[in-house]
Amino acid sequence: MTMKKKLLISLFLAVVLAGAGADTFVLGTLKGPSGVGLAPMIVEPVTLDNGIPVEVVALGAPDVMVSRIINREVDAAVLPVNLAAKLYNAGQPIRLAAIVGNGMLSLVSRDTGVGNLADLGGDGVYVAGQGSTPEFVFRFLLDKAGLSGVQDRSSGLASTEVGLNFSMPYPEITASIIAGRIDHAVLPEPFATMAVLRGQGAIRKAADLQELWARVPGNEEDYPMTALVVRRDVVEDEPETLELVLEAYRESLETVLADPQAAGPVVERSGLGLQAPVAAQAIPVTNYVYIPAVESRQKVEGLLRVFLDFAPPSIGGKLPDDGFYLR
Repeated sequence: MTMKKKLLISLFLAVVLAGAGADTFVLGTLKGPSGVGLAPMIVEPVTLDNGIPVEVVALGAPDVMVSRIINREVDAAVLPVNLAAKLYNAGQPIRLAAIVGNGMLSLVSRDTGVGNLADLGGDGVYVAGQGSTPEFVFRFLLDKAGLSGVQDRSSGLASTEVGLNFSMPYPEITASIIAGRIDHAVLPEPFATMAVLRGQGAIRKAADLQELWARVPGNEEDYPMTALVVRRDVVEDEPETLELVLEAYRESLETVLADPQAAGPVVERSGLGLQAPVAAQAIPVTNYVYIPAVESRQKVEGLLRVFLDFAPPSIGGKLPDDGFYLR
C-alpha cells in the first residue's frame, strides 16, 4: 500500500471516529445524591431508539459541570436550581427541561431538647454548601421562627441568633455528628439518613425542612433543589433525540423509585460515592421527581425569590424570564 493510500485511509477513519463521537449524547450529573436517578444509565449505558448512545458522566463539583456546559462538552446536565438560573441570567444558552429533585433537607440533632427551629436560639448549626439551597432555605425558615442565621462564632450568640458554620462538606459533617463532635446539622439525603442509621439511637431528625416550608403561608407544598438543563442548540437542532433522552431519564428514575432495595447496589456500582445500604434506605425519602419545566415554574420561582431576598447575585439578580423554561 502506498503512503498516499495510507494517508487517505487514516483521514477517512479520523473523520468516521469524529462523527461517531459527535453522535453521542453526553448527559452530565453530579456525584452524590443528585445522580441517583441516573445510576441505571451509568451502570448499563442506553442507546436511544434512533441509534444514538447516551453517555452519563458523573462529576464531583458544580463548578466543573458549569465549565463542561460552557465549553459544550455536555449536551444536558443536572445542576442546583439556583445555579441553573444564574447561568441563564448570565447569558448562557441553556433551557430548564425538568425538576428532578425536590426538597430533601433535615435538621439532625443529638440534643433531645431540640424539637423545632425555635429551640436553636443561641446555638450553632453546621450547614454545607454556603450560598446554595440548604443555606437559604434554612435562613428563610429561621426567619419565620423569629431567629436570625448569622456567621457562627465561638461565643456571644444572642438568644435570637443561630450560628451557621460552613466549614465542612456534607460527608465530614455527617461523620462529625456521628462521632459526637458536633450537635446539630442541616443535611440533605442520603446524609441525614446515614447520620441517623449510624448514630445508634443518639441522632434523630429533629425537623423536616420540607414540612416547615409547606406551613409558611403563600408557599408551595415543596421546593425544587435539582434541575435538568439542556443546551439551547440541542433543543433547536436535535428535538427528537432530546425527547428520547428525557424519556430515558424518566424511565431510569422510575426504576430506582420502584425498588429501592434493588437500586441500592446499582447506585453503589455507579461510582456516585454512595454505599448500597444507605442508598436503599434513603431513596424513599429523598424526594426524587420528574416535573417538566412548564409545570414547575411556580415552585422554581418560589425558591428563587428566597435567593433574591438573601443574596440576589446567587441567581443573577433576577428571576429568569419565559425563555428559561423548555416548552
